[in-house]
Amino acid sequence: MIIDTSQDNLVKICDKIGTALAMEIDHSNPAEILGKLNELTNLLPTSSHAVALSEMIYAGKLSELINSTQYAGYSATDKKMVFGGRAKTEIYYVKLADRQNASLVHAIEALRSMLSYIKAELQHIPTN
Repeated sequence: MIIDTSQDNLVKICDKIGTALAMEIDHSNPAEILGKLNELTNLLPTSSHAVALSEMIYAGKLSELINSTQYAGYSATDKKMVFGGRAKTEIYYVKLADRQNASLVHAIEALRSMLSYIKAELQHIPTN
């Protein structure tokens, strides 16, 4: 199995997750809640992959910067500042992937709570 470890693939994954998280549903419609719950739950492995991939890409960028002789005379503090600037895109995607993963987990829990509430409400409706 070949895994695409490129920055472009990471961007696509994060865009896909972001779009799914942003899509609104009717919170009073159990079918829509179930559909969204299924969609977000299915994205969890992809999100975990995005977190790991973003960290791998960032580690590669740091390794590249550390091994560069261009920064040989810099102090540790200066290197930290320069590397932070040079790896700003990689840092952004590490944070984005991590936050999206957390958002997925929270959204899934919220949707489960909504379903439980609707189920409880439906059980209290008298039938003729």
